[in-house]
Formats: sequence, structure tokens, C-alpha cells
Amino acid sequence: MEYDSTPFIPPPLTIFYHLYWLLRWVRVRNFSRKNLLDASLKLFLSDEQIERIHSFEEECIEDMEREKDIRKQSSNDERIHRTAERSDQILNR
Repeated sequence: MEYDSTPFIPPPLTIFYHLYWLLRWVRVRNFSRKNLLDASLKLFLSDEQIERIHSFEEECIEDMEREKDIRKQSSNDERIHRTAERSDQILNR
């Protein structure tokens, strides 16, 4: 690993090598920032299409919550908890 990061030019000229890498890093950094905004998703939708997307997202969220509740109710811990509550109710009568 030691030889991978060393410059290939003799020591008096290594400053040029380091300046080259510094300029290259700055250029890549600025280039990536400019393209970051240009690569974003742009949608031009009508109001009706936006409303349909929102309703679809709401339906997906409701389905996800329903599945989450079903998984919670069918878990062993929840079954044990409900059984304990029922037995407490029976004993307290």
C-alpha cells in the first residue's frame, strides 16, 4: 500500500504532482455538484394526475398499515398477552 500512493516523479517535482491531484479533485467535486441538480427527477403532471398519485400513495400506506396490524396481532407475544388478559378477566369475575 505504501507504494501505491507515492508519486512517480522524483522528489523535487512532487509538488507538481500534488497540485495536479488537488486541481483534479476540485474539478471533479464541482462537476459532481452541478450534475447533482440536473440529474434529479422532474415531473410535469396535471392536477388530476397528481391527485391520482396521492390517492394511490394513501392506498399503499393503508395496505401497509393493515398488513403491519395483522402481523402484530398474529405474533406470539401478542397472543400470549391477549390470553393473559382473558385469563385475568375470568379470574376477576
